[in-house]
Amino acid sequence: MEAVQENKKWTGKRIAKLVVDIVCWIFFVFALVFTVFAFTAQSSVAKFPTIGGKAMLTVESDSMEGDHGFKVGDLIISKVLPDANSEKQVDKDERAKTISELKVTTYNADGTIAEYGDVITFWKDLNADGVLELNTHRIIGTVTRSDNHYEFVTKGDHNQYKDSYTVLDNDIVGVWTGGRAPGLGGFIKFLQPPQVGFFVCIVLPLAAFLAYEVVVLVLAVRKAKGVDNKVISAAEEELIKKRAIEEYIAQQKADEAQNKSKDEK
Repeated sequence: MEAVQENKKWTGKRIAKLVVDIVCWIFFVFALVFTVFAFTAQSSVAKFPTIGGKAMLTVESDSMEGDHGFKVGDLIISKVLPDANSEKQVDKDERAKTISELKVTTYNADGTIAEYGDVITFWKDLNADGVLELNTHRIIGTVTRSDNHYEFVTKGDHNQYKDSYTVLDNDIVGVWTGGRAPGLGGFIKFLQPPQVGFFVCIVLPLAAFLAYEVVVLVLAVRKAKGVDNKVISAAEEELIKKRAIEEYIAQQKADEAQNKSKDEK
């Protein structure tokens, strides 16, 4: 009975260890992928992560809040346009097609919105400091220039007035698909380097996991060596010899006694 209980206990420990290992490896894969993902985004020209032609952007202002927009901290998904400076004809054609199909907001006679236009992400020097930044607003008007390029009038849904600038088509990097994950953008930004969250939630647990796996490996190797190559001290060797001799003498006496008993019969 005790053997059965001990076996069940051992099985339970093995299952628990297996579950822990699976969870740890899932986290390891997630952390590794996210780390590569984050540093790839940091080193890219666009400065935002893309997967399969889709960009994942974190909303950092309330300018697009509304029933048809998104809020601060949301993660929005946009279709990435080919690079405006690409020399590939296929990229040029795809970009030109996407730009020409962008929808502009239309209005009713009373000034209310009849149909919402596309939301675009574009580069703009928003602070007049010479540094380009990404901004995401809705198209409310368009102007065709003589050089066959477009300029778009944009506005944040939550803003009272339209933007003071126009957006050149070459500055557009993405078109919002309508997909968003409420609050997830803020969490991802918290986890991106050089934020503290990246080191607390990714780097430190990843380092701890790797250290744990190294310790487990070392212990396993030492245990294997201990089983196969156990070193016996001189005292232990003498004790083993003594017990062997005693067992041999005891066996001899038992045999003599058995033979004597047979002879007497």
